[in-house]
Amino acid sequence: MYSARLPLMLVAFASAASAVLAADPTHVLVVNTGDASISLVDLTTMKEEKRIPVGTRPYGIDVTSDQKTIAVGV
Repeated sequence: MYSARLPLMLVAFASAASAVLAADPTHVLVVNTGDASISLVDLTTMKEEKRIPVGTRPYGIDVTSDQKTIAVGV
């Protein structure tokens, strides 16, 4: 877990992902373009809980309606 503040770009979720936010309003997925990863951030603590490498320069993110798959544009 990372405790430092991160320069993160918050991502506006598409309709499929809005269900994820409604089901779990305490977490958000963010794109770390400079780090080639995405992060799961706890909104109550504003701390990163998990970082996942995804490939060079990710720029977009979406979650499937069944909430089992994350798609990241790279």
